[in-house]
Amino acid sequence: MNDSLHADRRRHAAGDAYGELGLSVDLEERGNVTVAVARGVIDFWNVGPMQERLNDALLHSPRVVLDLRDVSFVDSTGLGLLLSVHDRAAAEGGWLRLAALNPLVRRLLHTTELERRFDVYPTLTAAVASLG
Repeated sequence: MNDSLHADRRRHAAGDAYGELGLSVDLEERGNVTVAVARGVIDFWNVGPMQERLNDALLHSPRVVLDLRDVSFVDSTGLGLLLSVHDRAAAEGGWLRLAALNPLVRRLLHTTELERRFDVYPTLTAAVASLG
């Protein structure tokens, strides 16, 4: 990967947040998997920029691990985005794995019964280690 593309893929740090309450998504390639680390709130106001970042990840690999450890809230628009990315990755022969959900996000997935649709791991390390 050329240096400018690599720099672009890592440029979204916590200080470069989207939306009213803020969201950032950092991307990092680990072999043939892209790790996306989200921080902030995934809601109507910032789901568009997050979708752009995850679409960028899918361009490089249909295998994405999304670390949600620092995501404090997800609304219905955010859930729709996660399902859309999951389905797109699967259509391209890959997957979306969720890692390190905080208790509120975990409860939301349980309440909506969406936890059945996703492979969920307790930590980013466990999700990446499951790749074999």
